[in-house]
Amino acid sequence: MKNIKQVILDIDGVLIDSENLMRFSWNKTSKKFSLDIDFINFKNLIGLSLDNILEKIVPEEYNHQKIADYYKKIALKNSHLIYPFQSIEDLLSYLDKKYKLAIFTSKTSERVDNIIKSHFNKFKFNQIITSDSLINTKPHPEGLIKIFDKNKLNPEEAVFIGDTIFDFKAAERAGCYFILANWGYGKNVPSKNIINKPSEIKDFL
Repeated sequence: MKNIKQVILDIDGVLIDSENLMRFSWNKTSKKFSLDIDFINFKNLIGLSLDNILEKIVPEEYNHQKIADYYKKIALKNSHLIYPFQSIEDLLSYLDKKYKLAIFTSKTSERVDNIIKSHFNKFKFNQIITSDSLINTKPHPEGLIKIFDKNKLNPEEAVFIGDTIFDFKAAERAGCYFILANWGYGKNVPSKNIINKPSEIKDFL
């Protein structure tokens, strides 16, 4: 990968392990609204925005907005259940010295701000794209295109590090490089560029 200027990172499944928090929040939410929907249904769609996940797994007769609001409230209150993956700080330190860093996530800005302040405050991200700042969320490439436009980049000058098929499709549609973080939550992601641990990023960048 030559001439890379911008590295874009997903959060869930790349920077942080949030599965325990998502399971806890979903089980609480499911019980609150008598949904009887197992967490595995939620987990299989990690990478989409919360609104899109609910649209796919919760019947129409339920109030999706109330469910989303409750889920986010529980998740924020219990954010101590998330933690950075092993060696992620080393990865960010390495990248921060060589490239501009940005974030493209399906989380909302409030939740992302909390994560950055708690775990990654010493790193500089020149842009943070969240689901509530977009009209079209992953797998649509709008978030990536916003980063290209702001930083006056050609797509081939950027690489997106993600862990799900939704990340892969967004990068493919945007025309930028993609690296699969294989320690995340995705399955059957057809990426040619794969890293199994953070230190392997040096094989590509």
